[in-house]
Amino acid sequence: MSCKEEKASGKAVAAKQAKRELKFSDDGSLVLAEDEVQSFLGAISAIRDLMKEKGGELEGANRNIFAALMARERIPEDVEGINNSLRPYGFDIGGLISTYGKIMGTYNYMMKLQTNKSSKNEVRRMKDLLEKPYIDEEQKEQMKELIKEMEEEGKTEEAIAYRKNIIIVKKYGAELKTLSNSF
Repeated sequence: MSCKEEKASGKAVAAKQAKRELKFSDDGSLVLAEDEVQSFLGAISAIRDLMKEKGGELEGANRNIFAALMARERIPEDVEGINNSLRPYGFDIGGLISTYGKIMGTYNYMMKLQTNKSSKNEVRRMKDLLEKPYIDEEQKEQMKELIKEMEEEGKTEEAIAYRKNIIIVKKYGAELKTLSNSF
């Protein structure tokens, strides 16, 4: 068996393994499933391989896989090939981009949590100020509104979904970071 045949055989085995029963669906939810991230990692590898096979024709936008995929109207003849490469991993182009959005949204939420730590301190200080007699009632009402807004910020559907995703994104953080040059 030649090296090229071994590589093709290895890809086929990997694709069959990835084709296992996937527990994720593209139902519009922002919540990631662990096997969705695993499949995403495999699908990105398959796209990279396809790009190499095509001699870089799919590269577009300075080797950014997602820019190339989102600009697929420029490469309509390749859309079917791309989707065929993604299908064993449970994706089509739209589904892959959707999962990418969930992952990036989770990363953005994680960064936001870091900045919100100071906001929590600010909420505590405002609550302490509410107890002070020298703060007039109008100011206290404004502070209560602001406190309420700040506390409810983390209770949105989006925030709840991203909090669930954090565990999975952290678990696969190293693999996802190696892909960051593709994003």
